Amino acid sequence: MKISSTLLSIVLVTIALTGFGESISAQTLRVRIEGVRSEDGTIRLGFYDSEAQWKTEKSSFQRAATKQGLRDGTLEFLIDDVAPGEYCVAIADDENDNGEMDWGWILPKEGFGFSNYELKGIRRPKYEDFKFQLLPEGETLIVIKVRYL
Repeated sequence: MKISSTLLSIVLVTIALTGFGESISAQTLRVRIEGVRSEDGTIRLGFYDSEAQWKTEKSSFQRAATKQGLRDGTLEFLIDDVAPGEYCVAIADDENDNGEMDWGWILPKEGFGFSNYELKGIRRPKYEDFKFQLLPEGETLIVIKVRYL
């Protein structure tokens, strides 16, 4: 039985695209947020990929997560559309769902936290304090402890 060159090309392209799709979504970021005080609002995540970017306070990209599934102050969810690489994640617990962090005179009124870093004082963490590697294969876990002032 002879296979036409057109059919063979279609089969090879299909195999290549199938493998390509698997490599894109082979990594997963599992985010565990601890200490959430309310079911109200949305968790807003900002991803930073360098010290210089962190200093500008402008994230590379953002994600948002509903609080569906919140249990005993802990929320866990997966993100599978972020490219592998080095990142820091800063979150805001946007309790009133207005899309921004609300501030008092000087301090935030809503909760905030950082990937794999527990803020104990009021000093803003350095990029090195909360960076992590999102691996190209498998699952990477980050734990964020929310702080309310």
